[in-house]
Amino acid sequence: MHIVNNTYATLSDSEWVERLPMTPPDSKLQEYFFNVKCAPMIRYISRSIFHADDKAYIMGEFYEFVSENNWSILKKWKNKENASLFSYLSRCATNYFMNKAIAEQRRQSIEVLPTTPEIVAYTSQLYDDETCEQLPVWQAFNKLSERNQAILRLLVIEDNQVMAVADKLWKYIGSKSDYSQLSEKRIQGTISMAKQRAQLALMEELKTLTAN
Repeated sequence: MHIVNNTYATLSDSEWVERLPMTPPDSKLQEYFFNVKCAPMIRYISRSIFHADDKAYIMGEFYEFVSENNWSILKKWKNKENASLFSYLSRCATNYFMNKAIAEQRRQSIEVLPTTPEIVAYTSQLYDDETCEQLPVWQAFNKLSERNQAILRLLVIEDNQVMAVADKLWKYIGSKSDYSQLSEKRIQGTISMAKQRAQLALMEELKTLTAN
C-alpha cells in the first residue's frame, strides 16, 4: 500500500541526497523513500534477477546497500548530475544484485551436497548415547566452529524444521540481510546452504581424524 505524503512527494533529487543521511534519521522520510519512490526498481530487481514477485524479498538488503557507509552511494551521485538520482540508483542497485546473484550461483555450482547418511546417523545419536563420545564423528563435531555446531545441533541432531529455529540460526548465518524483511523461501534457502557447508566442514574434520 502506498504511503501518501505530499511533502515527500515533491522533494527534488538533491533534497533526497541531503535529507536521507540526516541525524537523527527521519523514519517517515525513509519509509516513503523505500516503500514508494524506490518500489518500482526494487520490484524490477526482485522479479528480473531473483524471480520473486514480492518486493520484500530484497527490501532488507536494498536498504543496507543504499544506507551503507553513511549513504555513500547517494553522495556519489553528486558527481553524476547527468543522470537523475533514481536512474543512477537503479543502475547501481541492478549491477550490485546481479553480481551478487552470479556469485551465489557460482558458489552453489561448486558446493557439493554431502551424502553422509552414516554421519547423520551418528550425529543424531550424540545426545542419546554417552558411548558416542568416543566416535570419531563426535570428536570431529567438537572441532567445528560454534556456528557449524549450532547449525548441526539444531537441524541434524535435534531434527528441527528450518523455519521453527530460523530466528535462533540467523545470527550464525553471517548474512547482513534483515531477517524480518526476507521471504520464507529466501530464509529456507539461505539456511539450507549453511547446513550443507556445516556438513562439509564435519566431513573434512572427520577425514582428518580418521587419516591420522
